[in-house]
Amino acid sequence: MNGLALRLIEDAEGFASAWAESAADIDVSPFLSATWVLARLETAPDGSAPFGVFNGERPLGLVFARRGRGGAVRLHLHETGVPEADAVYAEDVDFLAGPNDALRTAIFDLLIERKPVALVARTLSKRCYSVLVERAQQSAYAARKTDEKTAYAVDLDALRASGADFASTLSAGARRQSRRAEELLGAVRFNRADTVERRRAYSDALEALHAVRWKRKGRDGAFANPAFRRFHEALRRACDEKPDWGLDYSFDALVAEEEIVGVLYQLHWRGGVYNYQTGFRVFDDNRVKPGLVAHRLAAECAREEGAARYDLLAGGGVYKERLAAPHRMVVSTVFERRGPLQWARAVARAAKNALRRG
Repeated sequence: MNGLALRLIEDAEGFASAWAESAADIDVSPFLSATWVLARLETAPDGSAPFGVFNGERPLGLVFARRGRGGAVRLHLHETGVPEADAVYAEDVDFLAGPNDALRTAIFDLLIERKPVALVARTLSKRCYSVLVERAQQSAYAARKTDEKTAYAVDLDALRASGADFASTLSAGARRQSRRAEELLGAVRFNRADTVERRRAYSDALEALHAVRWKRKGRDGAFANPAFRRFHEALRRACDEKPDWGLDYSFDALVAEEEIVGVLYQLHWRGGVYNYQTGFRVFDDNRVKPGLVAHRLAAECAREEGAARYDLLAGGGVYKERLAAPHRMVVSTVFERRGPLQWARAVARAAKNALRRG
């Protein structure tokens, strides 16, 4: 792997264009699409320097370097190191290595040759995580797992092959809840925004519904974060301007009695539909579940359109377990340079965790 190099990215669009070619024959998530990479580069905050991992002129990875206290450098894989900017959330993060685990190992070696105080790698694909952790055991870096989540999805190809509809795959309880919710909602339609004006209207409705739900929990929603909004404006613009790169998006609305009671922000990538963000009206009657109805109709719509999978992504939500099956794991890890500082931090974390357990 002598051809590997880490170089500063000075031309965001040029890098993303080369990324599109490099990723064309590799199975990657929408969060490793060239469109996503371009939006990430265009909206990166000041102080987060983007570097590409190259094999010759072919890009294989993206990291951001950010200096902390005392000038110590931390590398962040596909993230900027600024929490507000990184709230956009990606998953199945990896290098453009395909089945080549030796290449993943070589890239890890290249990155730690720079001797960062840490390499932060959130929501890695399980394969990438396993390879890097194994390599870290032979290096000057200690791996610390910070999170692990299950992603849920509906296998629409298998559903079509069986001849069944999506509702038939749900538990009896989930089917009853969905039917009851639909009855209480009244006449419902599932609409996809098909004009610029309707996209804008559905986007505004999504933000408003999302904000109300989170406000009831005493928290701000995702759209209250200016960095989140900037990123998605850039992402949607890139989708519109670079359709050949393969990523698309849609706003799908659940309309009940002529009122929008739910909106799904979906990413469309290589035959899969990925539910990225939602907003649903909150009803006093908890039997009215617009989210359950909307996801059921979205899965059925994706099946009719020929999609291979309706992906609910990773994270909490009992509704995901009701609607879909476990599909993959994503794991967040920090690789910290071994030494007195890393040891002291490990001891402090252990003590803090012991206090929490009481």
